[in-house]
Amino acid sequence: MGILNNMALQAEGNLKPTPGAAHQVLTVADAAVPLGALADATTQVLYQAQGAALRVRWDGTAPTASVGLLLAVNQTGVVSKATAAAMQWIADAIGSGTLLVMELTPTPPRNL
Repeated sequence: MGILNNMALQAEGNLKPTPGAAHQVLTVADAAVPLGALADATTQVLYQAQGAALRVRWDGTAPTASVGLLLAVNQTGVVSKATAAAMQWIADAIGSGTLLVMELTPTPPRNL
C-alpha cells in the first residue's frame, strides 16, 4: 500500500487515503461492473488493474471486451470522484482481472 500512497501523492499533490473508506477490490470479468459507493469525503480515486488488462468507459455506455479505454496489467490512474462514480469496467479478454481502488482526500496544508 505504501507504493500506491506515494504514487498518489506524486500524481495529484497532497492526497491521503480517505479516512474510514474501505479499499475496494473488484473482480472484473465478462460483464461490465461499476465501482461501489464512494465516501462523502473522497475527492479523487486511485485505481490499478491486476491479473488482466481491463477496459473502462465513463460516458454512460458500458464497455465491451473490445471497446473502451484499455488499462494494462499493473497500470494505475487517478481520477476525480465524479469520473470514478461513472466508470464501468470489463475484462479485455476471456477470464477475469482485479481492480484495486483507493479513495483519496486532500491533506490539509501544514503551517510552517
